[in-house]
Amino acid sequence: MGKASQSQASRWLEENGPRELELLFRAIVYHPAAPILVTDNDRKYRDASAGAGKLLGLPRNKLIGCRMDDFAAPSFKPKISQLWRTFLDRGEQEGTLQLVSPDGNVRDVEYMAKGNVLPVRHVFVLRDKTARAETGQAEKGSSPPWVRDYALFLLDADGRVAAWYSGAARIYGYSEDEVLGKDLTFLYPSEDTLSFQLREELKRAAAEGHFGNEAWHAKKDGARFWANVITMALTNCAAIPTGLLESELFGYERGAFTGALAQKIGRFERAHQGTLFLDEVGDIPLDLQPKLLRALQEKSFERLGGTRTIPIDVRLVAATNRNLTQMMGDKLFRSDLYYRLKVFPITTPRLRDHPADIPILVRHFTKKYADKMNKRIDKVPSEAMQALVSWAWPGNVRELENFIERSVILSQGPVLRAPLAELRAEAVEGAGGTLAEMEREYIIRVLRESNSVISAAANRLGVPRTTLNAMMRKLGIARKDY
Repeated sequence: MGKASQSQASRWLEENGPRELELLFRAIVYHPAAPILVTDNDRKYRDASAGAGKLLGLPRNKLIGCRMDDFAAPSFKPKISQLWRTFLDRGEQEGTLQLVSPDGNVRDVEYMAKGNVLPVRHVFVLRDKTARAETGQAEKGSSPPWVRDYALFLLDADGRVAAWYSGAARIYGYSEDEVLGKDLTFLYPSEDTLSFQLREELKRAAAEGHFGNEAWHAKKDGARFWANVITMALTNCAAIPTGLLESELFGYERGAFTGALAQKIGRFERAHQGTLFLDEVGDIPLDLQPKLLRALQEKSFERLGGTRTIPIDVRLVAATNRNLTQMMGDKLFRSDLYYRLKVFPITTPRLRDHPADIPILVRHFTKKYADKMNKRIDKVPSEAMQALVSWAWPGNVRELENFIERSVILSQGPVLRAPLAELRAEAVEGAGGTLAEMEREYIIRVLRESNSVISAAANRLGVPRTTLNAMMRKLGIARKDY
C-alpha cells in the first residue's frame, strides 16, 4: 500500500471507525429475546433491543430518549443516582432494580452493566427474576450466554491499534496511551510464528470480510486467558472505484475481463454465514443496485463472468450519511433496494437535534485530549458551555471534537479556553455584502448541510426543487461550490 492510500485509509478509519464499530456491535450483541439497553452518561437510553421493549412495556422507539428513572418504583428512585455514580466510577456493576411493570406491579429486575463499551455508551442487560424459571435463563450470578464484556478496538491496515475502548482496557489491563500505535502481537503470548499467523489472519479478514478464531491472549500483568475473537473488515463503498465495486462484492471468474488471470471470491461469498458491513451504501452506482437487490432478495448471485448461481446466507449491515429518501426522489437510489435494506433502521440524529448530549461530549473530549497532552483541565466556563450548546454544529460530533481538541491546545491552566470568537465569526459570516451575495452564501450553506442533495435543500428552504435550481443558476452556484 502506497503512502498516499495508507494516509487516506487512516483518515477514513479515524473519522468513521467508531460509528461503524457501534453499528457492528449492535448487530452482534442484540439477541432477539435479550432485554439489552444502551445508555449515555445521563442515564438516557440511546438504543434498545426488542426484548427490552417487551420487559419495560414500551415499543423500542418509545424507549429511546427515556431515562432509567422513568421505570423505577417511586421508593427506589432515590437510590438510582448513587448507584449510577458508583457505576461510572467503576465501569461495571451488577445488582437488582425495582421497576414498575406495564400492569403497575413492582418487580425485581437483575442487571449487569458494562461501561464505555464504546465512547459514552454503556450496555445494560436486564433479567426478570420472576420470569427466569419460566424462560430458562441463567441462575443468579452468571451472565446470559449471549453477552459478556467486549474488548472493542480498531486496527489500521498494518495491524496497529488505532482506537482502544474501555472494554478492552478492562479485559487486558492496558490504558489507551499504552497501546495506541502498537502492533497487535503484544496481546498474544510470545510465539515464534505468531507475527506471521496474525498477518495471515488480518489478510484473511480483509479478503473475506470477517474472520473468527479462538486463542490464548495475554493481559498486562502476564496472566493468560482464552478468548473468542472476531476480526471484521470495514468496507467503505465510496473508497472503491465504481468499476471495481461489482467484482469486489461479487467476485469474478478467470477470463471475465482483461487482467482477470485467476478466479476471485467476492465479499458476499466470503461472508457466507457471517456479517458483511457496507459503509456509504448511498454511493453504490445505479447500475449495480439491481444486482445487490437481487442478491439480498434471492439470497444468491453469480460471479462476474460466471453462470453458476451461488447461494449465500449473509447478515448485511449498511450505513450512509446521505438522505436515501431524497435520493429516491432524485432517481439516484432504487426504492425497492431502499425498502429491502430498511429492515431494522438505526438513525443517528444530528448533534443539533439532541443538545443535551453536547455537555457530555465536551467533558469527554476535554478529558481525552487533556490526558493525551498531559494537561489537567477540570473546568469548562458556563458561558463557553452555553455557547457550545447553542451552536448548530453543521459538522456534527466530528466538528465538536476538533473544536475541543483545538481548545485544549490553547488552554494553559485548569480552565478550558474555547476560541468562541471562531463560532461568532462563522455565525455572522456572510452578514455583509449585497442581498444577492447573502442569499447565495445561505443557499450554499444549506446545500452543504444537506449533503449536496438538492431536493433535501429545497425542502429545508421551503421552495420547490425547480425553483431552487432556477435560483442556483441565477446566483451562479455550481456543483463545485457545495
